[in-house]
Amino acid sequence: MGKMDEKPTNQIMLHIFWTDAETEAYRGHVKDQLTVWFEKLAKHSCSNYLVIHATFQDKSAILHKFSVTRTSMTERIRNDFGSHRADKTITFKAESNNIASSQSWLIAVSKIRDSIIRSVTLKLSSLEKNVNLIRDSHEEEDFSLFRYIEAKENLTLLYELTGLYEEGYRSGEEVLSLFRQYVFNLRQCQIVPWIEDFIEKDITNWSGLSLSSDISIKDLAPQQVNSIQLCSLIFRRIAHQLIALQNPRDLAKKGLSFLLQTVQECAILKAKYPRGALVVWVYIACIEILEAVKRSSPLNNMDPDTPSHTQRPRRSARPRSCSGKLRQ
Repeated sequence: MGKMDEKPTNQIMLHIFWTDAETEAYRGHVKDQLTVWFEKLAKHSCSNYLVIHATFQDKSAILHKFSVTRTSMTERIRNDFGSHRADKTITFKAESNNIASSQSWLIAVSKIRDSIIRSVTLKLSSLEKNVNLIRDSHEEEDFSLFRYIEAKENLTLLYELTGLYEEGYRSGEEVLSLFRQYVFNLRQCQIVPWIEDFIEKDITNWSGLSLSSDISIKDLAPQQVNSIQLCSLIFRRIAHQLIALQNPRDLAKKGLSFLLQTVQECAILKAKYPRGALVVWVYIACIEILEAVKRSSPLNNMDPDTPSHTQRPRRSARPRSCSGKLRQ
C-alpha cells in the first residue's frame, strides 16, 4: 500500500485482484485470499480497487460441466463481500474470438481505465490540498521550506506522469517565486525564521547545474544546503516541464532569468564563497542550459531524411553564370 510521503512513482494507483477460480478453487483458498486482501485495503482506507474474474475455455476440462455458471461465480463474490462492491467486481471472457468475448474485454479495459483516472484524480486532489496547507503557513515559525518543496516535487512528478506539463511548470514557478520573494524582502528588513538559514552562509558545494540529474530534496541535508543548490533543484524541475513541452525559447529565457536572479540572491544573502567561484558556476550553468535548449529544439530532433519546408535550400557551391556562354 502506498504511503502519503512516498513519491507518486512508488505508489499504487489501482489495486486489482485477478482470479480465474471456479467453485471448488474459490471455496478452497481464493475466498480466504480475498478476505485478507480486503482487510488490508480497509486498514489503509483504500477504495481504489477492482476484483476481476476471468474465464477461459478449456475443452479438456470435465469439471466445467459441474461448476456453476460464470455469471453466478461473479455474483458469489459480490454476495460474499458486500453488495456495495458490486460496481468493483467485473468479469470478462477470454474463451474465443467471438463477439461476446470481445465485448467483455472492452468493458473490462474501460472499467480499468476509468478506475485509474478516478484514482489519479483523487491523488492529485490530495496532493494539491497538502501543498496548499503547507504554503498557507509560510509565515509561521514552524514552516519548513524543505517540506513544502518535497510536497511540490511529488505534485509536479504526478503532473509529469499524467502529461500535465503546464501545471507542473506553474507548480515549480510557485516554489521559486516564494523563495525569491522572501530573499528580496530582506532589503526591507522583512525576515522570516526559515530564511535565516541562508544568510551569510558559506557555500562549499559548487556542483554544477545538471538538468539531467534525478536528485530530490530528500537527498539533501537541510543544514548544508545553500541557496544555489536549492534554486538549482527547483529550476531543474521547471526545465523538465519546458523540455517536455518542446519550448526551447522559453527554456532559454527562464534560464537567463534564473542565472541573473541567482547572482542577485547571493549578494542579498551575503553568501560567502571563494573569489571567482560564482562566475565559473554561472558559465557552466550556461553551457548546461544551452545543451538542453539544443536537445529540445524541434529542428534538432527532425529526421535528416525527411524534407521540411522550414529548412532553407542549400546554395550551390558554384553559382550559375548569367552570361549565356557555353562551356568550352
